[in-house]
Amino acid sequence: MLTIKQVVKLYENGFEIRIRKKPHPNGAKGEFDPSTLEGVVFLPAIESPEDKDITILHETVHGRNGILDGTIGGNERMVEREAKAVYYKRHYVLEFLKWLYKIR
Repeated sequence: MLTIKQVVKLYENGFEIRIRKKPHPNGAKGEFDPSTLEGVVFLPAIESPEDKDITILHETVHGRNGILDGTIGGNERMVEREAKAVYYKRHYVLEFLKWLYKIR
């Protein structure tokens, strides 16, 4: 499960979380781009504050998998399950992410 230590390593490796007001061309909520090391959340597709937070975690898990583990993509169900587990069991990781990247 995603940890603060992993988030710090991601940050040190150049991972960024971006919030975009423009929609994704395919209507996605978020995406991780390994070429730019960015996890992007597309606000028009977000349904609630909880959805936004879980999407931030989801893209961070993709970033961790890609940057620290070397696995791009991965099983979306597993990534989503982990993002939700962190949201409900380790909310402090989300709060740290939001503080680190100055996300409101």
